[in-house]
Amino acid sequence: MYGYLTQTAIESLRKKIEDEYRGIYLALGFKQIAPMPLITTDDITLEFTNCTICAAKPFLVNGMVGEDYILVQPAIRTKNYNFVHTSDQNTRYSTCFTMIGGFKFLDCRETLRRSFDLIVWSEALFLRHLFKTSEIILTIPVQYEEFLPLSLHMQEKLGSIDVLIKKTKCDANNLKWKYGIRGIVGYGTRWEIGDTNGLVNWGNTIALFDDGKPVGIDFGGGVETLLQAYFQLKHCIFANDYLRNQELADLIDSPESIKWVDALIASTVIWREIKRLSYLPIRIKYILDKYVNAAVALSIVMEHSILQMQHYIELIFKDVCYENCEKEFVAMFFNRHAELRRLSTSPKVKECLSRNDTRFYENSYLHRLTQYERCAILELISTK
Repeated sequence: MYGYLTQTAIESLRKKIEDEYRGIYLALGFKQIAPMPLITTDDITLEFTNCTICAAKPFLVNGMVGEDYILVQPAIRTKNYNFVHTSDQNTRYSTCFTMIGGFKFLDCRETLRRSFDLIVWSEALFLRHLFKTSEIILTIPVQYEEFLPLSLHMQEKLGSIDVLIKKTKCDANNLKWKYGIRGIVGYGTRWEIGDTNGLVNWGNTIALFDDGKPVGIDFGGGVETLLQAYFQLKHCIFANDYLRNQELADLIDSPESIKWVDALIASTVIWREIKRLSYLPIRIKYILDKYVNAAVALSIVMEHSILQMQHYIELIFKDVCYENCEKEFVAMFFNRHAELRRLSTSPKVKECLSRNDTRFYENSYLHRLTQYERCAILELISTK
């Protein structure tokens, strides 16, 4: 899937991207802060830190103005576990990723006008410097234009570096954010980069309001998305925080293999973060199980042997945790493998799966199985 690319080449560009982005905002007086923990123990609206605004939420909740900041934030977006369970061929985005971005605090409309121009211009310059000839599009939803005061002067400046401004009517909930904070709503733009595979949605610049008063600008996007667009790949790239081993990278040659690595990485990262907690939230255990199940099912579909599966689990664990794999972690995968193998020995399961009898699914354990889990059972049946 990566072809000539090596993890070393990916990491080299990643470092350049993060350094240049930080440099732009540090020069503007933003403070660089440490990343937030991946599991959010103080934010009941999230299980995982999923973007760079999380550091600003305590200030917004209390109506306070903090220091403008910039950071490189590891993040998890668990809606991806629906994607790793189905045959959907969209493999643009991964569950675990790195976001570069920050937050600028505001106190009035005039500050918003000046600051919005400043942030948009900074983002545009960064993208144009990285993508010399690629199409760069800034989408502004017309129904939210009053909240996104991009000046005519700035629109002309963006045109001078070939950034296209596209004003369009979006769906009601598209480019509008709620953060689980009473009164706070965000209206945003979308940055897209053109490559040979179409447009890549990189990130957003979002103006936040508290009961109509501007309180901040949330901005940034995904590092891995930039890597993917730069190398003109149709599928997501896993940066070295999650995948350092070239042996595993070389196995990425299909949508299924990407989903398999994604599920393995997500399982390992969540496991690592759980180990740092004094308790295990039920919701997070549920999400971990979903990714473990996906990784096992995809491993079977890809016809990995038991020894191969254990080998790959140990490689991922070492990449993510920088230590040898824990037996308890491996056991989770093999317990799930045993459950699927047990189902594959049932004559009724075999009959219903082979006939694709959905009526039976609805009234049995099988209705809880994902598409890939059913495929895995059929694979186990065929190899008996």
